[in-house]
Amino acid sequence: MKKSIFNASLLAILVIGGIVASFLYNNMTKRPEYSTLTVPTGNITYTLSIDGSIKPEDSADLGFEIGGTIAKLPFAVGDSVPAGAVLAYANATDLQAQYQQSQDLAASAQSELNQDRALVDKANEQLASLEHNHASSEDRDAQRADINSARSQVSAQKHNVAAAQAGAAAAKFQLDKKIITAPFAGIISHQDVKVGEVAQSNVPIITLMSGDSFKVEAYVSELDVNNFKVGDSANVALDTAPGQPYAAKITAIDPAESNINNVASYKITLNFSDQISDLRSGTGVNVSVVSQSKQNVVIIPQNAVFTNNGKNYVYASENGLRVSKEIQTGLTGNDGMVEIVSGLSAGDTIFELNK
Repeated sequence: MKKSIFNASLLAILVIGGIVASFLYNNMTKRPEYSTLTVPTGNITYTLSIDGSIKPEDSADLGFEIGGTIAKLPFAVGDSVPAGAVLAYANATDLQAQYQQSQDLAASAQSELNQDRALVDKANEQLASLEHNHASSEDRDAQRADINSARSQVSAQKHNVAAAQAGAAAAKFQLDKKIITAPFAGIISHQDVKVGEVAQSNVPIITLMSGDSFKVEAYVSELDVNNFKVGDSANVALDTAPGQPYAAKITAIDPAESNINNVASYKITLNFSDQISDLRSGTGVNVSVVSQSKQNVVIIPQNAVFTNNGKNYVYASENGLRVSKEIQTGLTGNDGMVEIVSGLSAGDTIFELNK
């Protein structure tokens, strides 16, 4: 029994030893394989990919400055409206009456002013007639006194007109707070009330968005935001049509962070280079941003570079021998090519590690 156990143990040791020996032999005798490459020049691009969504170029949530019962809603969701169109009226009977009264007072004051000005003109004509007919100095002085009195009346009435017009403007200002107007031409995308319902002051009830002008919004983390800059070119592919990218540029990067899923993120805004039809707000997109690009530089495959003690090297051919040569690298492209800043020139021969 003991002999059987001994034989089994010995066999297991021999098997394990054979496996270990085979592993060590294969790894010690295996050599990396290289192929030669003539160093070229070319273009290199580093592109960043982020997700975003289509947003209207302009969007506004609108409400009454002075709330009240909804009296009229001239438009419905989906309607296109011009800039300045009245989108909603709140009941304003009292304010309308005040405005009408103030307008009447202003019109009446203006009429009296016109009459007073006519009296001044008539008094001036009478003075001219007296002077032409060589009337006495007493008559002419009396007429001049009448002219001064009429002019004083005109001056006083001007103040009355200004006060009446100010009252009308104040009434109109309050009345305007009972209507909602479109700040720009667009489409009504949301309307949260019906005629007869009560709308509170400064609570949005209508959303207006631009109907034919869109932008892209995307959020990037604080770690990545410095890789983007205003003016960077980009391609925007819709989730609904990924094979048809549209040209765009970064037009804004928010200076302040937003909290997205408990991560400090920064909003990046892109505008399309051309007008694009049939876009819908909220459509998801993938944005490829050309962060860096260089033309006609020395480039080699990234797998030809190796690092030793924090420095970059390649195996280069010198006098028929393979020697390590220190290099300085620059931009690394998405295609696996890396820019060579120094250490190699176009036409040099290097060794690339076979994959």
